[in-house]
Amino acid sequence: MKASGFISEALIERAFDWLLVLQADPDDAEQQAQFDAWLRSDPLHEEAYRRAVSTWKVAGQVRAEELRDGGTIRSLPGRRRSRVRWGIPTALAACLMLLMAWPQLSVLLRADYRTGVGGMRTVSLADGSSVILNTDSALRVHYDDRARTLELIQGEVYFEVARDPARPFILQAGKHRITVLGTAFNVRRDDDGLSVAVAHGRVRADRDGDSLELHSGDRLHMVPGRPPKLTKVNTKRIAGWRRQRLAVAGATVAEVAAELDRYRLGRIWVLDEKLAERRVTGSYNLANPEAALHALVEPHGGRVQTLTPYVVLLTVE
Repeated sequence: MKASGFISEALIERAFDWLLVLQADPDDAEQQAQFDAWLRSDPLHEEAYRRAVSTWKVAGQVRAEELRDGGTIRSLPGRRRSRVRWGIPTALAACLMLLMAWPQLSVLLRADYRTGVGGMRTVSLADGSSVILNTDSALRVHYDDRARTLELIQGEVYFEVARDPARPFILQAGKHRITVLGTAFNVRRDDDGLSVAVAHGRVRADRDGDSLELHSGDRLHMVPGRPPKLTKVNTKRIAGWRRQRLAVAGATVAEVAAELDRYRLGRIWVLDEKLAERRVTGSYNLANPEAALHALVEPHGGRVQTLTPYVVLLTVE
């Protein structure tokens, strides 16, 4: 069941308490029954525990199979089952580890250029084009005599494309296709779709037979199942991340926190609803997300609570 209320700091802490208690003594039947009763008593409890498990996975402490198919939470495996797992032959265990890690390994195997979380990298391509990869991004490059074809596997990239009319510069990002005639533009691919912003020159964006030409200052946001959204943007603000700054005007604290979340390992949660909805305008340091979080919330009576290096809560005093 999807939780519809607001999850409090106390509830998040309680969920982490249960996670640690179950790991410490997974064979305690009475404790397990109490946990099951707590979990069933409120959909928010299930959502809070789901978040705790998700964050613990980021820290490498919980396996993906701790969640049933369909997203229903189950308790952590007991010691007896752990002993069985440790009895698996080494070769089979290695195969299982490979399958669990395959999504990230697939990115590594496909990518010619890659950055980690919080990283940035500048690459000069063979044709004289320049590419800057933002945090947690991956790019594949294939040049031949007829075309310059690249694939944005994940993340965000800024391109300065060298003009070569004989060989079009084509960027694939999922089902989207960007054709360039000599320009500078930013592309971001994530779970919310694809965003393209043109700093100068022009590009053509194609998807499912639809085509749209973009010029300097155009920003296009494409989400599957929705009409494309075209807006105008100040070209000086395109790809501000190259200067390790996040400039916002009228964004919510929740939106800024979600953006800063891309530049650090773990998760950031805004636990106060009023704080989450507060509008802010400012420039934040992407090279130091923790300092940026303090600058984001403290002027509004908020505080940054670091539970672990992977878990940060934004609350009010």
